[in-house]
Amino acid sequence: MTICWIGSDKEYIDYITDYAARLHFRIPKDSSLLACMDDDGTPIGFGAILATKEVADIAFLYVPEEHRRKGIGTQLLAEMENMAQQVGVTDLRCIVPNDTESLLFFTAKEYELCEGPREYAVPFASLRYSEAYRKNIAGKTAKKAKALESCSDKEKKVLQQYYDKHGISATDSFDKKLSAAIFEGEEARCLLLGERTASGVMIHYMHSDKDHPELLVDCLKVMDKAITADREDISDLMLSFATGNEYEQSLLRHLAGEAAIVEEFSRYSVAYRNVE
Repeated sequence: MTICWIGSDKEYIDYITDYAARLHFRIPKDSSLLACMDDDGTPIGFGAILATKEVADIAFLYVPEEHRRKGIGTQLLAEMENMAQQVGVTDLRCIVPNDTESLLFFTAKEYELCEGPREYAVPFASLRYSEAYRKNIAGKTAKKAKALESCSDKEKKVLQQYYDKHGISATDSFDKKLSAAIFEGEEARCLLLGERTASGVMIHYMHSDKDHPELLVDCLKVMDKAITADREDISDLMLSFATGNEYEQSLLRHLAGEAAIVEEFSRYSVAYRNVE
């Protein structure tokens, strides 16, 4: 087995980025990627780290089940820690799934674990059949919003400027059918970014003018159409998103109705370590 940094090899960069996206991890732009190769040159472990002046974020660390308990994850982590130290960063941070194996791994490596960001989740079926959702979104055609897969080259440039301005990274992992935007001149006036997860749909980002919530509702029509086009049975789907934005919380509760069961949970912990 050999640990190697990927450098500018586009084939391996695309392979690891796509692999991470399938596991619902988004690798930020400008991350340094590495892999563990077996004797045949096949990748059997993956890592990605983004180092700034203050902290190094371990964006991705994954070893497939069949290759675990061979020290591969330990070697990948050690290599990323060494890289951070070489560029003068001693504080490391990693978003860790809240499963026992992952938490025990980072605890054994002397990382301090803290609770990760909270999320809301609501059964999509109960949301879709609530009075407000049925009246305003379900089965309705968007008037101004368009799916990101339908954006023109000019609109894609506007989106990229928006991403850069607001620090939105790893945008390739967002589902272009689910995600939607409303453009006005040279600006993206409203934006909804989502991705499919094992349990349903995760909304990562919602933004619109607070004086015009109907714009966001128009984007939600695009999302609703994409979800129901792919699935006849929506009984087991969940819609979730981060709870940090009060505007998002109030919108979801309004659409779901007072009787809907909205769960609050944390899928991830944050692991910290100083390697000075």
